[in-house]
Amino acid sequence: MGSFHDHAAPEVVGSGFLEGRDARAKLGCALILVLATVLAPREPWRLLALAGVACAFASVGATAFHRILLRAAIVLPFALAGSVFLPFMEKDGLAHAADIAARAYVSGIAVSAVASSTELPDLVNGLSAFLVPRAVVVTASFTVRYLVLLREEARRLMLARELRTFGWRPALALRAMGWSIGTLFIRTFERAERVHASMAARGFDGTFPVLGRRALDGADLLLVLLVVLGAAGGLFVKAA
Repeated sequence: MGSFHDHAAPEVVGSGFLEGRDARAKLGCALILVLATVLAPREPWRLLALAGVACAFASVGATAFHRILLRAAIVLPFALAGSVFLPFMEKDGLAHAADIAARAYVSGIAVSAVASSTELPDLVNGLSAFLVPRAVVVTASFTVRYLVLLREEARRLMLARELRTFGWRPALALRAMGWSIGTLFIRTFERAERVHASMAARGFDGTFPVLGRRALDGADLLLVLLVVLGAAGGLFVKAA
């Protein structure tokens, strides 16, 4: 059962400068960059400056820069879907829609850099330092801890279905998929009850103890300071 408590996301690969920083410092940097990008006036050069800061922040990690850019692109469909009608509603709607998509992409770069350089348990534990409600942190912790367990249950059900199925027929496959989803839901509910009972028996008080949390060191503070200065420059410095 020990392997079931590993988180479902792939482990962080590499040991760059960003990987060695505390999750709280990286979350703070991402939050600063996202807020600065959202609040920046609609001047192209300001957005380019903030994009440069976000790219510099992402480039000091071990993850290849092009992979971070690709992961950040996941926000573009949502940004475009939310601004698709602007060209028909405003005189400069097309430019406004492009501005929204660009801001979303810059924010996505900062968030992707943090996600690519931080283990999920550390990321979830770091949220508590930003006054995130405890219910949200606990729910995210449970999700991280048991997502791989549910994936393993689903894999067993799929294997059992394949062993009992000779040949592939669409009607049979759809029926088996429906039964599998129902069975997975029942097993998930039953396992949740068992987990809750065992945690209550062990005195769970709604918090997860964290072992070995270190204080922010000089490199962490320097990273935050540089990001703050870069974001402030993009926000407040006037063009010559």
